[in-house]
Amino acid sequence: MNVNFGLFPPLEEARGGRRGRADRYKGYTDRAKADWTAWLAGSVARAAE
Repeated sequence: MNVNFGLFPPLEEARGGRRGRADRYKGYTDRAKADWTAWLAGSVARAAE
């Protein structure tokens, strides 16, 4: 299944300037990976308690 990037909130750093589509999509995936890592770290810490 393909991703609909139009459903994601805009990137903070993208406001005020133009980015290419590939750069914008990479920004979305980089942000998602960082959020996922933070969420996973919190889940593992709670599970260990």
